[in-house]
Amino acid sequence: KIYYLTGNHDDLLRKFGEISLGIIQLRNKLVFQIDGKTHWVFHGDVFDASVQRARWLAKLGGEG
Repeated sequence: KIYYLTGNHDDLLRKFGEISLGIIQLRNKLVFQIDGKTHWVFHGDVFDASVQRARWLAKLGGEG
């Protein structure tokens, strides 16, 4: 499997949620267990205040 984690330039894809396209798994986040420990994987934009608070500004930056 190949996991594609959506990011700030993937607003359209994020609306689909979790879907499978053959071996490609589209995800907004990935949570898995290794040796009894939970691991969370996100695109870094979930921690970016400019993306979270000023969505229009992040989109503008993505155009340039």
